[in-house]
Amino acid sequence: MAPNQIDTPAERVLTIPEFCRRAAISRRYFDVLRQRGEAPATVSIGRKRGVLESTASKWLRSREEA
Repeated sequence: MAPNQIDTPAERVLTIPEFCRRAAISRRYFDVLRQRGEAPATVSIGRKRGVLESTASKWLRSREEA
């Protein structure tokens, strides 16, 4: 490791089905939210998409407040 690099653990990425289970929503509803621009931001992992765990937590907290 180079002197200026910091060794930090990678953040966990939830698959869309994992996120849906955690949020207690269906995949279809997730797709509806995404079409409305209301779903959490996703990241690409190869050919798949997922939600960063921190993003999922923030999104869930924001939905509780609404």
